[in-house]
Amino acid sequence: MQDENNDGNGDNDGDNDGDENDDDHYDDDDGVLMTMVVVMTDLTAAVFDADMSGKVNGFRQNLQSEYVGRLVAMMAPDNAGGYDQPSRAMALYILQDLRRRLAAKTAGDPGTRAHTAALLHTIDQALETS
Repeated sequence: MQDENNDGNGDNDGDNDGDENDDDHYDDDDGVLMTMVVVMTDLTAAVFDADMSGKVNGFRQNLQSEYVGRLVAMMAPDNAGGYDQPSRAMALYILQDLRRRLAAKTAGDPGTRAHTAALLHTIDQALETS
């Protein structure tokens, strides 16, 4: 969305009052939830999408492993991180979606295939205990 007033808050009319001219990512009934969903979806895309059809370099392997680990931590049965239910539900959804997408991935060198197998193993373990 274009910030027509260039006031830096990303909304269309600059008043951030929750009307239809403000940021599309807000929902008048539940703005916080909508923002969290968008942020987590966009972050997941940034971490994984570019690597779904080819080789994953070492830096990105570490990034992806850390990201999956943090999603798994959000799902921990004891909820040691104190995450709210919508955040935990979104973590579950992302892990399930990543599981499906990574299982379908066949491209990459042996290091990439090993990395993909390790991510799948981590996700499978997390989903079994949730």
